[in-house]
Amino acid sequence: MKYFLIMSALLLTLTSCVPDPIDIEIEPPQSEIVVASQIIPGQTMLVSLTRSFSALSYNEEEGDSLTDDFLTDLLVTRARVTVSFAGQTEELFHLGNGVYGSLTTLQIPNEYYTLTVFDSTNNETVTAQTQMLPFVPFDTLFPVIERTNSDTTIFLDYTLSDSPGDNFYVLSVIKRNDDTSGVGIDLNSFFGVGLNVVTQTRLISDKEFGGNTINERFRLFEIEPDDSVVVTLSNVSREYFDYLTAQARSQGLVSEITQEPINRPTNVNGGRGFFNAYFPDARVFDLTEW
Repeated sequence: MKYFLIMSALLLTLTSCVPDPIDIEIEPPQSEIVVASQIIPGQTMLVSLTRSFSALSYNEEEGDSLTDDFLTDLLVTRARVTVSFAGQTEELFHLGNGVYGSLTTLQIPNEYYTLTVFDSTNNETVTAQTQMLPFVPFDTLFPVIERTNSDTTIFLDYTLSDSPGDNFYVLSVIKRNDDTSGVGIDLNSFFGVGLNVVTQTRLISDKEFGGNTINERFRLFEIEPDDSVVVTLSNVSREYFDYLTAQARSQGLVSEITQEPINRPTNVNGGRGFFNAYFPDARVFDLTEW
């Protein structure tokens, strides 16, 4: 009984020490331009422009939802977009859905590219600069399909020659999306805009491998033996590698288009995202032939 009285007194004391809740008004961060870019080998440079929005301004309990109209409002569709390189300036034209493309292939290794975006709707300018690193192709690349009575497992084998110094690569596996309903912007055009699904992305640092050759076999997921796939390899900067690493830690659509919870690296002055000009090696495989 004495123990019970002591515990009751302690609980009463602790409860009485809890302060009343205080309402705190937090101003949501200002919406900013978000940049993404992609070079399609032998075709064009594409730059995607959207706007960030704060999770503080998004409340499902108040009826907010990620509808098509809501996402469309995040697209930057009235901007003047230019890329300067090698003493010239190329203007990119709006192709729709906030994606801007060049008329020529801007593909000069080791050249610096400067992006300038002026959004006339908000009277806002952002800039970014990046260097196109040398093209690095696969030495060998092929799928391996192992079939048993109960299962089929698909692997990918690849090798590439690693140049001296610290190098970083991005390997992506892309398949065709047969269901295009609800598909958003896709900067890759291997199967057509809106038809691509990136099933896997591997971030490769040459520090993880010894010698001058990088080789690996890894299992493919969400790929069927009757799929067609594109495998791309890109030689990227350490800064973009760090950006993708931070991106991989934040899963889900909301974290992709808001400013929370991870403050990712960026090379965009006055905005967010990342402007890059890497030149990918792309290989197409029809798995029915393997």
